[in-house]
Amino acid sequence: ACVPECPYEAIFPEEEVPYDYEAPPGVWINNTKSLLPDGRPFEGEIDGHPVKLLNAKQLQGGEVIDLTEDIPANYDFFIEGPGYDALDM
Repeated sequence: ACVPECPYEAIFPEEEVPYDYEAPPGVWINNTKSLLPDGRPFEGEIDGHPVKLLNAKQLQGGEVIDLTEDIPANYDFFIEGPGYDALDM
């Protein structure tokens, strides 16, 4: 779903989404405060792109993350939410 917007290394076919992704240093993650309690607001630049995140965290590297947990939220964003129309907001 995010092919035009995401870096190549962040794209997985659904059946290949890892449950044990080992994050390299410097990767940013974001989520709700309840799911990412040690996150913080961030407004700035990531990889040359301006971003404004309500609750984010930059990883040290080596953290193991279950990326499959985000599959339902991704579906919701594109089915019930704005999907690619969010780019025009």
